Amino acid sequence: MLDASSTINQSFGNLALTNFNEAPMPETLPILPFAPGWSYLAIIFITWLIIFIIQKLIYQINNHYRKSALLALAELANSSLTEQARLYQLAELIKGTALYIFPREIIARQTGKDWFNFLNTHNKKQVFDSNAHQLLGDNLYQVPKEACTEKQWHSLIEQTKLWIQQHPYEGVNPVIKPFSLLNLVKSK
Repeated sequence: MLDASSTINQSFGNLALTNFNEAPMPETLPILPFAPGWSYLAIIFITWLIIFIIQKLIYQINNHYRKSALLALAELANSSLTEQARLYQLAELIKGTALYIFPREIIARQTGKDWFNFLNTHNKKQVFDSNAHQLLGDNLYQVPKEACTEKQWHSLIEQTKLWIQQHPYEGVNPVIKPFSLLNLVKSK
């Protein structure tokens, strides 16, 4: 047996590794890759994002008249005016919106049935029916032959709403001229 005063030289582990120092750890890798391809891709993406945001802003600015017309239409739909006054204001709203889109010379020539045919041909699909022509065209400047029912009034409001929302962007007098990246590349 060994007594407590004697020391035992014991090395733990592998004796070949007694004076071996630990290898230094490599530097930590960055979170973002710094290869040139990633930088180019980031520049392209940021450029595309800026162009996309600018295009959306231009579209919103140029189509603000639609929002204004829809708000005026909602106010008119809920108004308590007389039947003749409501029909007159609805016709005025349609004409005013069309004046924003098309040149005054074209709009001024259109009356009666030709006016609603013009609106329908310059839309994605036919919106106004013969009832709209009769109520807003024929009865507008003369004593109405028959009264406009609530069903006909709501039909006129829906037709006008569809026309405001769906008429094509072409022909609109833009506040800011729209552009696309392809047009910019082709013009050079």
